[in-house]
Amino acid sequence: MRNAIVSYKQLGDVLLLEPLSRLLAARAGGEPTAMLVRPAFAPLIELMPKAEMPTQAWEKYNLLLATHEGTKAWKRALFSRAHQKRLLLSQKVYQKWWHRLAFGEITYRYIDGAYWARYFWEALAKTGEPEFSPPRLQTPAADWLPKDLPERYLVCHPTAAWSSKYWTVRGWQLLLKELERTFSLPLVLTAGAAAEELAFCRTLQEALPFPVQNLAGSLSLSAYLATLSRAQAILAIDGSAAHLADAFSVPAFKLFGNTSESEWHWPNPRSQVVTTGEGPPLKRPPAKDLQADKVLQAAQEWAQLVVGS
Repeated sequence: MRNAIVSYKQLGDVLLLEPLSRLLAARAGGEPTAMLVRPAFAPLIELMPKAEMPTQAWEKYNLLLATHEGTKAWKRALFSRAHQKRLLLSQKVYQKWWHRLAFGEITYRYIDGAYWARYFWEALAKTGEPEFSPPRLQTPAADWLPKDLPERYLVCHPTAAWSSKYWTVRGWQLLLKELERTFSLPLVLTAGAAAEELAFCRTLQEALPFPVQNLAGSLSLSAYLATLSRAQAILAIDGSAAHLADAFSVPAFKLFGNTSESEWHWPNPRSQVVTTGEGPPLKRPPAKDLQADKVLQAAQEWAQLVVGS
């Protein structure tokens, strides 16, 4: 009997559950872990090596693990069948009285700056089981790609659901002009469909002195995943594109403001993070205060490494 994970959080959060899905699949004799997530995320789950969307409406699981306290996750757990139902919380303050109606076990584990994917994995890992490895995804099929995409290109994803994570248009203009000279590749803009994200990408496109393929808001999830997977490099703020770049083993340059890079980034040689300062993330300036000269210097060093590899 296989295991299941319940999460109704955003795309990047679900991606970071991939190592845990492998761990739970190994415990079930290789049976893929059922991912009880938003139906729209089916293309993402399809690319996870040891996970799949539920195949039966009333399938019974051995362990059903919810990784956050949200009401949608709670309801899904309440009306699902499992020998054991467990809720994992990063702080006890998140527990509500009604959680006990669905979960037989509630575990508290403070994240303490740990990488979220490893945090979830360590919550269940036992001695003797395989060591942690960061999220990985299979390469999407070629027919997932949008039409008219260049064979080789850079992706810039400058937006997220939270506008507090944005850098400035002027900063991106300087950075993209510099990297256009280094990479000599066409630039593709991606973003969500929210009005603020679309407006930001239009303004950035108009500010650049070279042609840009602006795909902001126009891609299905499968096309978005395929576009990122085949990029020569990805430039992004803290968000789904930054996490997906690493999962697809695509070189990435990431900008962080007052969010924790230790929680949302797993270091690797071709993935560079620039932050607004040291110390506790919540006490740092927001991403809009990133200094262009600091970003450009780091980007030049990163680009030379990527181009030379």
